[in-house]
Parts: sequence; C-alpha cells; structure tokens
Amino acid sequence: MKRKLATSVMATLLTAATLTGCVVQSVPAESESGETEVAFDPASIKPGDDFYGYVNAENLLNSEVDSMTGSYGTFNTIQDTVNGQVEVIIRDVAAGDRSTYLLGSNEQLVYDAYHQIYDYTTDSGDYRESVDSYITEDFLDAYSRIQAAGNYDELFDVVGAISNEYGVNVLIPSRVNINIYDADYNSLVLFHINMGMGKDFSEISLGTYEANSLQEDIHKKLYAICGSYEESGDRATNLIYLLMELSGNTNYDVDDFENMNSNWTSYTNEEIDKLAPNMGSAGVYKMLGITPEDNKSGEIVILDKEQFSYIDSLLTDENLQCFKDIAVCTLINEYSMVLPSSLGGSDIVYSNDTAAITFVNDLFSDRIGELYAAEYLDPKTVEDVTNMTQDIIDEYEILIGECEWMEPETKAGIIKKLENITLFIGADEPHEIDPLDAGLIGDNSYETMKNVRADYSKSNITRLNEINDGNGFKNMDPQVVNACYNPSMNCINITLGIMNGTMYSPDASYATNMGGIGMVVGHELSHAFDSNCIDYDSEGNYNPDWICEDDREDYKALEQQFIEYYNTYTVLDVYHVDGELTLGENLADVSSIECILYIITDNDQRKEVLESYAINWAAITTDSDAMWLLEYDEHAPDRIRVNAVVSLFDCFYEIYDVKEGDSMYVAPENRIHRW
Repeated sequence: MKRKLATSVMATLLTAATLTGCVVQSVPAESESGETEVAFDPASIKPGDDFYGYVNAENLLNSEVDSMTGSYGTFNTIQDTVNGQVEVIIRDVAAGDRSTYLLGSNEQLVYDAYHQIYDYTTDSGDYRESVDSYITEDFLDAYSRIQAAGNYDELFDVVGAISNEYGVNVLIPSRVNINIYDADYNSLVLFHINMGMGKDFSEISLGTYEANSLQEDIHKKLYAICGSYEESGDRATNLIYLLMELSGNTNYDVDDFENMNSNWTSYTNEEIDKLAPNMGSAGVYKMLGITPEDNKSGEIVILDKEQFSYIDSLLTDENLQCFKDIAVCTLINEYSMVLPSSLGGSDIVYSNDTAAITFVNDLFSDRIGELYAAEYLDPKTVEDVTNMTQDIIDEYEILIGECEWMEPETKAGIIKKLENITLFIGADEPHEIDPLDAGLIGDNSYETMKNVRADYSKSNITRLNEINDGNGFKNMDPQVVNACYNPSMNCINITLGIMNGTMYSPDASYATNMGGIGMVVGHELSHAFDSNCIDYDSEGNYNPDWICEDDREDYKALEQQFIEYYNTYTVLDVYHVDGELTLGENLADVSSIECILYIITDNDQRKEVLESYAINWAAITTDSDAMWLLEYDEHAPDRIRVNAVVSLFDCFYEIYDVKEGDSMYVAPENRIHRW
C-alpha cells in the first residue's frame, strides 16, 4: 500500500472555509460584495452527504499544512512521530562515547557517519578545504577517465570500473530482482535510461519549459565539472536531442507493475548479440562491471526491449560524447548529497544536525531500522496485530469459499495462496555484528558513500547465484510508515512504523484497531488477489494460466463494475477519478472493509470500524497536487477512498440513517462487492 497525499478539502467539506497561508481555518470571510459570510460549521455535515467530512472536518479545519510538502494528514502525523523518534536515536548515538561502540556495530557506523557530515558542515577552515580538495581530485579523475574513452568499448570498460567503485550503473540502470517465473532465484534486469525525462518527452520541443528545465540542469552539471560554459551548453543541448529520440522509443510503462510482468523477457547472450550487435552481451557485462560468470543463468532480463535496441543503434561516433555525458550526469545525481556545489552537488540548506541525520538515514537506513526496533518494538503489539491478521485470513477463507462466481478449482487455488502468505509484522532480528563493516567508514562522507554503495552493489550481484532467503522484512525498513504485499514472495510486510498513532493503539478497542491497522492488513492481503497479483500463483511465480478462463472472464466483469463505479466520482466537482488506474487499490480497499464488517457484526462496533477507517485517511493538500495525484496516483483521492467504500455496505445506511436523496446514497442493486 503506497502512501499518497489526499486531495484538497472539497467544497462539500469546506463550503465557506478559507485557506490562509499554511493553515486551513474556519473563519468569517468577506465576499466580493463586502458582506461577511457565516463561518462554516463542521457539525452541519451529514454522514449521508459526506461521511469523510462528517468524521474529519473539524480536525482538518484546524490543522496546519506542512510548508515543505503542502499537505497534512494522518500518515503525515504518524510519519512525523516516527521521524522524531529516529532523530532522537541518531542524536543519542552521536552524543555517546565512541570508545564503547563495537567495531562494525550499528552505533559505531551511525556515530562516524553522523560526525563526518556534522564536522564538515560546521568547519570553515582547513578540514573542509581538505575534504573538498580530496573529493574534487577523485571525482575529476572519474570524469577524466570517462572523457578519455576514445570509443564505446573503452567507455564500457570505464563505466564498468566506475560501477564497481561507486556502486552506480551510470549508463543503463540494472537491478537484481526476484525472477517472476521462478521465485526461488534472482535475475539481472535492465531498465530504461530516464535522465529526468517525463512522459512523452519526445513530443516536447526545445524551448518549452520541460525541455529548458532539463537542459539547464544538465548544463549546470556539465559546466561545474568541465569548466567551459559554452562547451557545456552545447553538450547539454545535444544530449537533450538524444534524450528526445530515446523518449520516442521508450516504453514508459515498464515501471508499472502489470506492464513489468508483460515486458519481462529473458535473453541469452547470443540473443542479446543479435538484438544489440553494437554493444553485444560483452558490452552489457562490461558497462555493469561484472562478468558472465557472475550471472550463471546466462540470461539477462530486458524490460524495455525497444529502447535497448534503439540505444544500440545510437552508438555512433557522433553520439559518443552524449553517452559520456549521461554517465557523468548520472554520477553527479547519485552523489549530489556529498559533492561540493563546485562539482554540481547540492548546497546544504539545512542545519548541520539535519544534514548529518539525512546522510545517516540515506546510507544506513537498515542499521537505523535495527536501532529503531530495539527501542520501540513491543512484542505485545506484534502479537495483537498478528492475531488480527489471522482473524482476517480466516474470514477471507470463508468469503472465498462462499463466492458464487468462482469454480471450485479456482477457490481451492486462491485459498491455498491465502494460506501460503507469509507474515512479516514489525521488524526482523538484528544482524550479527561484523567488525570488518567498520571499514565502510572512509576518511570523509564522500568516501563513506562510495564504500557503502559499492559494498551493497557487490552483495547484490552475489544474489544472482543464490537461492532467495524469503525474508520479507527486507521489503521495507521498520521505521517506514507503510505496508506492502510482495507477489513474488507471497508475503505481506506490516512495518513497525505504521503500527502507531490512530492506526494502532494498545488502548483502543478491537473494532477501532480493525478500522485502522486491520484495514491495512486486509488491504495488503487482498492485493494477493487484485487485478495485478492474481496472475501469481501460491508459490510466488508469475503464472496467469493457474486460473481457468471462465473465472478470468467473470473476474474481468467484476473489475469493470468497479471501474465504472469509481469513474462516477469527481474531484472538485469536475474531474473524474480514473477507475481503471485506481482499480487494484480500490479492490483492496473494498475487500478489506467487507471482510472486517463480516468479522465484526455488532453495529455499534461497526461504527467504530467505519469512523476509524475515515480518520486514518484524513488528509489535505493543495489543489495542484490533488490534480497531479488524480492523473498519476494509483490510489483514489482519500475523501473518495472513504466515501466510495462505505457507501457500498448496508450497515452504513443502518448506522447513520442514510436515505435515498442523501448525496452518498447508492441504490442496493448498485452496491457492488468484492466477494
């Protein structure tokens, strides 16, 4: 479940409220005629007209919007709490006695990394000058090696060496992913070159805001490192034209989960030689800094075949400088946090302490997670959420068994998949301390970043020839406020971070917690059977044929009902929700609440469930962000995410006396259900 920011408070919620500065206020407002309008009363909202507003209006009207994100919400509040806890942990470690920390321990690494940035940002003399001098010399050496490449074979050799030294693929991005057809093993996967290109970048001409903005960014980076304003400007312009060509031959949907599955194609070395004769498989291995022996399967997955082949066609002498510049700009982007501004790095704009905390979090998030879990993991909370999860699994099994549109074989397969789901709730056990890890800390933050990223890259490559350990805790660090379902592992991860605030409280009732963390659990479990993950079998393998064709057609018909239902909802009374874009998340929302309302049958307790559910999706943001989210976010806007769901259940009408004519009324025959 990816966290999203909600749409702005709608007119139905804040009819006469005004947005002033960073605070949404309910105050008398002067109209154009000079008359004072009556202040909006949250109590005037009827649950049958806007349940989301009925539950959340008073809270949202008096909430401060974060000046950095332009938003406020329940998730923001929980994340702020967790962030504060993490910052205290880092500061306490940094203020501790370094001599008491074991070499290679989380404490030693956090202490050293923190002070490298803190000392650098507080120094204005010899130390800072010596660090900048070292970084400049080392980075310019990498730049010089790239520039010295006289042909593509030499360039691939250089960027391969840089990939190993810096832990960054600076030409074609790659990852080691679980093989979708055999979840026991991993595959080497090539993605597409992005470089900041937006959707349909090929249709944008130089001179437009999008192209100019990217050109200026590239120009700034190249100028910082090559020193010639005119030359760097020409190179930036040439690179923009090449990126436009690449954009026109790129499948931008490869980052979409469903399209990644359909585009997942393994190629042997011989097939790559034919697909890309200029670079060939040998060139691919070179630029990644590995050998064929590192990839014993002898196959590479290429998700964007069209772009990959087109890149190969662009490997001409006249484009050599452009590909060098892609490598340089990628390296600058990846190391901007520790590069001085003279090399195109990011100027440090926060306090010294904040800069140090940001650096530590970026480099050692897994170590920070272990420290966070040691401080805040409560076995009783994990036990409670695990028991709630089992209740939801048991009820899902009943609902699936009673489902009328599925054949017995499909039901049996889905129940088997449900029973095979592994639960990762809370946090993992801490790793065993290795004194050699102390060597990850270099002489300065730049060296440390190089060491950590190179070490991670090396360990990642070793996974290519190992059986997966099946540890779902690696999906997310415990201090992340989120949850997820991993189809290749057939597991859910409910982080320690999300089990906070109104999502879960040991003092809250079972029903209230069910409307919070229970809804999250049910949502993630339901993803195992949503429009994307239904194609994975109980072992985590991509196998669309495991469900018979008749049931597939019935499922598509159900999906279409959900698409059409959500298409009727609008944002700002004009802009329609995209029911197809949000289908998977909508199915998971409805499925989760449906399941919980079968578990909890008392209407007083169901009221707690529904209101807890609404509270946990309370959020506001700017209209511009709301419109962007409406176009690109796979979740429905939060207000609709609440209202569209509760409107489907009879108990909502009974509890709140909702009648025909109320804004949220849905006729009984149109109240669609997941099961």
